[in-house]
Amino acid sequence: MEGVLELPPNVVLRAEDLSVVYKMPRGIARVVDRVTIDFRVGRVTAIVGESGSGKTMMASALMKLVPYPGKIEGRILFRSDLLGGVVDILKLSPKELRIIRWREIAMVFQGAQNSFNPTIKIKDHFLDTARAHGLDEKIALEKACKLLELVKLDPERVLESYPHQLSGGMKQRTLIALSLLLDPKVLILDEPTSALDLISQKVLIDLLKDIHERYHMTMIFITHDLPLIAGLAHYVAVMYAFKVVEFGPIDKIIRNPRHPYTVGLLKAIPPLRGELRFVKPIPGSHPDPVNPPPGCRFWPRCPLATDVCRKVEPKMVEVEKDHFVACHRWEEVEVSKLWT
Repeated sequence: MEGVLELPPNVVLRAEDLSVVYKMPRGIARVVDRVTIDFRVGRVTAIVGESGSGKTMMASALMKLVPYPGKIEGRILFRSDLLGGVVDILKLSPKELRIIRWREIAMVFQGAQNSFNPTIKIKDHFLDTARAHGLDEKIALEKACKLLELVKLDPERVLESYPHQLSGGMKQRTLIALSLLLDPKVLILDEPTSALDLISQKVLIDLLKDIHERYHMTMIFITHDLPLIAGLAHYVAVMYAFKVVEFGPIDKIIRNPRHPYTVGLLKAIPPLRGELRFVKPIPGSHPDPVNPPPGCRFWPRCPLATDVCRKVEPKMVEVEKDHFVACHRWEEVEVSKLWT
């Protein structure tokens, strides 16, 4: 009989040895590979990496939404008020999952234009969500108005609109308002700025700051743009080749990155000012999930790689308080000397 599940008081959600596995004709693909990470109460954690690094798949796994034939392995521990304590999300029944989804854990999926039913008005999206979870319709509409005002939209206009009548930025903000309807304690945002222009991105980030300050909720922000979330996130998990290779407070990750890949991400972002010749994309390509390289998965693209990197997989070590990295040569990582 399984013992009582526990989490530290400051942790609301934990992925423990989490993997997402797909069986393919040419082999087994681990698109999330044995990831362990804590999400702390009232904190914003950004998950950063290139496209194909496993960020979105990990977010989907946290809500047990991985599409067939994907299989989730490991444990996802969650402190649920509605279910009476710490539970393993992967062992919940469909009925229990319906209880916590949207009411305790909500997700803003990538591409707001694909998240709305184009044949019904925005008002009906709010009402459908309310009905599914037993919330009075009148109360739901009153709350919808307040939430739309919170994200700087005109409730009267938006609620009576069809999705195609809203701009991309308006749809994204409407989706965030919808995700807050049932007061979730954890909000997962999967690349919410990916289809927006720079001004709309800045507006959205400022809105998320306001929402976090108002509700003090735990947020998980999926992005490929590390500098974008510098003023929003408290912690950053850097993913490469389906693993977390660096984790720590945002200021330490940006000012003192200890993994060559993190340095590469920072140097690959075009500046708003300055010359583009200083932008240095990381050479090479992302590894095959079926046949990843042995040892450190980043070594084929890493300027510091040695024989030990090619043969031995590095373990996650704490290099300073709350700052962890999986790199054999982390002590030699200098921002000024890499990718020049």
